Amino acid sequence: MPYLSIVGTGSTPACSKKHQARFAALHQQHGSSTLPCASGSNIARYNLSGKAPVVQPVVVSRDGMALSPVSRSAHTPQVREIITVSQFERKRILEALHLPEKQLVAVYNGFNSHFHLQPKAPEITRKYIDADEYLFFLGNTDPKKNTPRVLKAYSGYLKKSAKKLPLLIADLKEDAIDRILEEEKMMDIKSYLSFPGYIENTDLAALYSGAFAFLYPSLRESFGIPMLEAMACGTPIIAGNTSAMPEIAGDGALLVDPFSPEDITAKILKLENDGTFYQQQVEYGLKRSQMFSWRNTAESLLSIYKELSLSNICPVSK
Repeated sequence: MPYLSIVGTGSTPACSKKHQARFAALHQQHGSSTLPCASGSNIARYNLSGKAPVVQPVVVSRDGMALSPVSRSAHTPQVREIITVSQFERKRILEALHLPEKQLVAVYNGFNSHFHLQPKAPEITRKYIDADEYLFFLGNTDPKKNTPRVLKAYSGYLKKSAKKLPLLIADLKEDAIDRILEEEKMMDIKSYLSFPGYIENTDLAALYSGAFAFLYPSLRESFGIPMLEAMACGTPIIAGNTSAMPEIAGDGALLVDPFSPEDITAKILKLENDGTFYQQQVEYGLKRSQMFSWRNTAESLLSIYKELSLSNICPVSK
């Protein structure tokens, strides 16, 4: 009997309890206990991270218990439909598994509704950075986040900018930043950096809203939820022109070559020096972000579940 396969790339983003409850209600109604937006509860996950695709389906039974990973050859032929988060990933999966195009569908992620246009909240932002205006970068040690090149770009920005806005770096400890600065001989920019480490999710909206711009020039992203979060808060983004980022950010977004620090620098300065262009980016981001929501995700998945008649999917042998 065929089963439904949800495809992701690494960990699936957790959503709010309210949306998890909605997913649960929808799935219970149609005979399934899977929660596609709750980490670890996918029916099947194909991990295509990195340059070489690594395929590892994980089958989940009706009671929500994850079974052991199974081989691709054992179950791929039985899959009726595979769902992933972007057309970029859909194409990669098609190429990796050599499956019919009609078997794969992209269902976009959403983002939490507490990310929206709001007044600046210095009582929150000052916990992380002592500045009224700043650049914001979600960096970590994952190479795809492109942290060394972002810091090089920021160094170039400081040399050319009249404002010299400080840079808030989330999710990166001081020792990791020091290593990069020492390797690239950029210790002179450290006084402009704030690196509070982990940032509470409840504070993120205020930090996006307080930022002059959000830097997201990753080397690779399967979707890019932080881009939508920032845009929904009225903050212009600078995103990489690779992988799924152009697809999600859209044609009007400010995209850069993530391998070129000079290009990243130039785009920051463009926002800083052109007020009209800056406001256009604010308005574009607000409009673009409205195209995505967890409700849209749930409704798209529900439509697929109805079509596939989940009562006959994922049978569990007794």
